Amino acid sequence: MKNMHITLSEDWLGRLDELSHRLERSRTTLVREAVVEYVLKREREMIEDEMGRYAEEMGPASNELTRWTEAEVHRMLHEHTEW
Repeated sequence: MKNMHITLSEDWLGRLDELSHRLERSRTTLVREAVVEYVLKREREMIEDEMGRYAEEMGPASNELTRWTEAEVHRMLHEHTEW
């Protein structure tokens, strides 16, 4: 692992301290988990957007394929993604 420095406002640092205390976990652990969760969420969103655009380009005018593909993508992402 590599170290990283971030700057937080006093308000956010206080909120982080409070949550860290309530959960009995270190601030570093909470921030690391939050960053990982955010990056995974953004990656999923980008994949969903790309697949949606592809399905719209390839699907019939009725958009039936698009609706099915979007639902299937969501199902697959939830099935194969760690939360």
